Amino acid sequence: MLNKEQEKTLQKMLNKFQDKQMIIAIEELSELQKEVCKKLRKPYSSNDALIEELADVYIMLNQIRMYYDININDVNYVIDKKIERTKKLYLEVK
Repeated sequence: MLNKEQEKTLQKMLNKFQDKQMIIAIEELSELQKEVCKKLRKPYSSNDALIEELADVYIMLNQIRMYYDININDVNYVIDKKIERTKKLYLEVK
């Protein structure tokens, strides 16, 4: 979760670069995909690049949320529902 100062900084970036940040978000998602593929090929390699891309994507996901004025509580609610559904489908004994 972002702190207030981080939120302010991300909002300033959105104000400055506007919809261009959505293009950056797409690029960052692609870079994370690449790093996950590399990690699958070399599972014992360092996690440094993967951590870097996870951080970039986390930042950009928050900017997407802010750009479209989506409340974090709404996102967290849906996350909880999806995890609960997955738990029921795959983890609970029937």
